[in-house]
Amino acid sequence: MIRLTRTLGSLALAAGVAGAVLVGASPAQATTLTASQTCEPIRYSMFCEASVSGGTAPYTIKWYFNNYYFPQYDNRTYVSWGCSGSNTSKIVVTDAAGGTVTKSSTRTCTGGAP
Repeated sequence: MIRLTRTLGSLALAAGVAGAVLVGASPAQATTLTASQTCEPIRYSMFCEASVSGGTAPYTIKWYFNNYYFPQYDNRTYVSWGCSGSNTSKIVVTDAAGGTVTKSSTRTCTGGAP
């Protein structure tokens, strides 16, 4: 890139272009990786959904429930757990470029009808 820039700069000077500014091609603008999770307790279960946008696909999604990692749920956008009382769910999303986003929420499961 530096060699190419110097060559183009020399050509601009040789052509008599005063005050020429050489601008390299700008890389594609990467969008920011974003993620969200929504969890709903129904009776003795917690139902959670993850959504991911931006960043660079493909994505990996890791699920944690009450600080325990569940590898069997890797890369799923919808999961459910049995639960009681207060529970914390967390997703860690990583994109192909190495960007990472973590989202968590705490909900209370109760028995009976929703």
